Amino acid sequence: MNPNPLTLVIIKGGLEQIAEEMDTWFERSAFSPAISESQNYASGLYAGSSGDLLVQGSRGYPLYTGALESTIRQLLEQETSLAEGDIYLCNDPYSGSISPNHIALIKPYFYQGHRFAFLANMGQHLDIGSRSSTGFSPRVQDIYQEGVRFPLVKFCSEDRPDSDILKILLGNSRFPKTLLGDLQAQIHALRMGAQRLTRLLDRYGLRVVQESILELQRRSELEMRRYLQDIPKGVYTFSDYLDRDHPDGKPLKISLKFQVTDVGACLDFSESDPPSDGPFNSTLSTTLSSCYLALKHIYPDIPLSAGSFKPFQFTVPKETFLNAPFPKPVSASVLEISQRIVDVIFGVFHQAAPGRAIAGSFSTGTSFSLYGQDPVQGSYKFTGSLHGGYGGSNQADGLTNGSPLVGLHRLPSLEVLETRYPFLFQEYKIREGSAGAGRFRGGFGVVCTFTLRRGQAFFSILGGRGVSRPFGAANGWSGSGSRYTLQIRGTRYIYGLEASEGKVPPVLSKFTTPSVIYLISEEDIPLQAGDIIHLETPGGGGYGSPFVRSIRLITRDVRGGYITREQAMREYGVFFQKDSLELDVNKTSQMRHYFLAFEEKV
Repeated sequence: MNPNPLTLVIIKGGLEQIAEEMDTWFERSAFSPAISESQNYASGLYAGSSGDLLVQGSRGYPLYTGALESTIRQLLEQETSLAEGDIYLCNDPYSGSISPNHIALIKPYFYQGHRFAFLANMGQHLDIGSRSSTGFSPRVQDIYQEGVRFPLVKFCSEDRPDSDILKILLGNSRFPKTLLGDLQAQIHALRMGAQRLTRLLDRYGLRVVQESILELQRRSELEMRRYLQDIPKGVYTFSDYLDRDHPDGKPLKISLKFQVTDVGACLDFSESDPPSDGPFNSTLSTTLSSCYLALKHIYPDIPLSAGSFKPFQFTVPKETFLNAPFPKPVSASVLEISQRIVDVIFGVFHQAAPGRAIAGSFSTGTSFSLYGQDPVQGSYKFTGSLHGGYGGSNQADGLTNGSPLVGLHRLPSLEVLETRYPFLFQEYKIREGSAGAGRFRGGFGVVCTFTLRRGQAFFSILGGRGVSRPFGAANGWSGSGSRYTLQIRGTRYIYGLEASEGKVPPVLSKFTTPSVIYLISEEDIPLQAGDIIHLETPGGGGYGSPFVRSIRLITRDVRGGYITREQAMREYGVFFQKDSLELDVNKTSQMRHYFLAFEEKV
């Protein structure tokens, strides 16, 4: 029996509401600001027989729900005695998690004696024990230095946590009370989800819900196959680069070959670079989850479920850093590699299906962390991530100050941060001039500057886009790259392409100093009261030729201070009268025609 459309809508909405409530419960009862304020979490429902994703919450990190699917499938392979009241825990990236700081909890759900589903969630925890007190390190050499790891283990029986496992977890954390509170929030969110799912099944019946789920997945698959039929058969390629984790290392290449055939499509990453010595590696589960997310961005009207991705094959050899072998470190996979995978898939779709994807986005987490001693409030640790500019599309300018492409992560309120930590924020503003020019320009990045007010601290940053800039599409221009400036005890240090202009970064004294430092990540830089951190994130790439952009929009951007008069002339061929914003019609017309003719020849 095929459920009627009204039943499908009701069941789909009911399942999504359960995931939403799990997200809400987790967020509002968590202790860590990374979860309660920055929304670094995700919840989802998965098929009880296969582990396939059914639905996810709309506010959580979609990257996590894809990785959870891999974890649940491993659980099905290794455990044959799943029981009601069990909850399994995993934070091992090589067992399906993202990084050791990301703890996944999985609860088998039974209805009338039948294992109907799995409820699962994942959150970024403040500290799980690692080499660096700040939580991540560009200098790690293996996974053991990134924190204590738990492969899939039974954490709860009859809904009661295992006291020994809990002691090990808390004993390896610098902030055990926060970790305990966050774990309790995860457990209670799963229990609440189970109650809501029972209510749904009691109301509509097991058979109706099962048939609706199968039909929804079937329709998602058919819809995706219809979209693939519109793409000309052939092979398309695209590459992008990640900044290396060592000061004198070459950038890491992500190379994608996209092949479309009569029966489906294949995403092949075989030509990507080998595994890195540092944390710029990814496990297969994280890479596949990034691919799922990119395809969801490109085809947003297809409901996200396992059926959406059945038409695709994914080739990710272990010889690449996108499927790194154990025990390679992987802490940069969350906000660096995952976003760049999304960008590369966007890039290849510009060739295969023009107009479907946006231009290159800021695609770096700019994840920074401070661990220190405040003489007023005691020890603390703060981890944050900044936003940036999205690429322009064929219909609109890119989003300014957008969250990472892989989730809705946000920086907590600056006023809240200044209350809880010894920081003083001088500015958090739009980074004028950072957007790539285009018919539809990219979005602008942001500038964040803050001072350590009291005590001493260690500062670490894990970032990217210092070397490779967000690419433009259809003759659009690239956006600006990252730039970080540290003012430490009166000395100025610069990270990024301009690093050679500043002093040698303080922690690099142990390395042979290269002539140009292409470094955008650093760890455990000692700070004292009065030291200043200045971070600038990238703007998105432009879409289409900037020389056909509306002059009205260019004038608006100049008047608003987003771009300068000089940028309007240099990037858009628009000239104004001296000391005014009145258009110089003749000069503008001549220059725009000249630049357009030049583009056609190139």
